[in-house]
Amino acid sequence: MRNDQTFRQELNQALDYADILDRIAGYASFSGSAARIREAMPVTDRIFVREQLDLAQEARTFTQNGQSASLAGITDIRSLLQMAQKGQVLTTQELLEVYLFLRAVDGLSRAFDAGLYPKLSELADSLVADSRLESAIQDAVGMDGTLKPDASPALVRLNWELTQSRASLAARGREFVKKNSPALMEHMTTSIGGRLCVLVKAQDKYRFGGMIHGSSQSGQAFYVEPAAFVEANSHVQSLQAEIEEEKHRICRDLTKRVSNAAFSLESDFETV
Repeated sequence: MRNDQTFRQELNQALDYADILDRIAGYASFSGSAARIREAMPVTDRIFVREQLDLAQEARTFTQNGQSASLAGITDIRSLLQMAQKGQVLTTQELLEVYLFLRAVDGLSRAFDAGLYPKLSELADSLVADSRLESAIQDAVGMDGTLKPDASPALVRLNWELTQSRASLAARGREFVKKNSPALMEHMTTSIGGRLCVLVKAQDKYRFGGMIHGSSQSGQAFYVEPAAFVEANSHVQSLQAEIEEEKHRICRDLTKRVSNAAFSLESDFETV
């Protein structure tokens, strides 16, 4: 009995089968649908063929009536589901992909009038719209794929503290420059490794204590973090680390929820 690969080769030789499938796949807005079309083989089960033709006829009528059930913008999330199940924390961009898929599923589940499109409606009824997971991701991740600043109460608090601490440090820096300008090469502060510093003349590099972070190309000045800046700089960096930790926690928790819903999401993928 011929295997599928041999049969496909014969079809390609007889009627450019692969080219035909590529052309049909070009009409699909969802990558998962396009891939399924390109993998398709001829079917000989008459009952199955009849069912598919009935679905296609309903879909044709649906679109001719000016209605829409768009899949534009969603992607194949199966690899993301596998990552989540393995304990890999999804990025905010990856979580956004899951959200867009969930949103499409939600729309499709309500797209068809059972009286007018009974077969499509029956198919759509098998979709499991997870509105809680959809809302949880939407509340945390923006449409640009970044984490929202109000993704959690802790993140709101930490961002506020960071803003205040940076403002206080900047004010301290301005006051320091104003008071010690004769010893400085530049009358402004700068950032070295994320820490506020000043460019001090070489002969005064030890005058203000703190830490030396390097010298200018000429060697006539040094980047100094005065002792007056050290504690405030450290506090800012500590807050930044806490913010990153909170962001990771949010993504980790959302990933766990995606993992818990993986089975129904995989089923939804097949239906979509």
